[in-house]
Amino acid sequence: MGIEGVAKVVSDAYSDFDQFDQNSYYFDPKVKREKPIWFVVYIKFVSKTPQILALKTLKATPELANLKLFKQSRLSVLPVNSKQWDFISAVLD
Repeated sequence: MGIEGVAKVVSDAYSDFDQFDQNSYYFDPKVKREKPIWFVVYIKFVSKTPQILALKTLKATPELANLKLFKQSRLSVLPVNSKQWDFISAVLD
């Protein structure tokens, strides 16, 4: 597990329709339409990384100590600040 590529978020977040669909694998019976829990964004592929930047390495890097991934481990799309992005980009180059 780790960083294998770069993508750019190209839409605002919106409520994931599947959480309300009883026929969907992703149906969540505890969610109310007026207060959704699950959200979706569209992303656009930017590039594949030359090597995988392992999760173990990310966790051991002081410059990335506040990365949201470490607090919410199930995130597949997460924001990074410019300082974190500059560090990650330099490591991947």
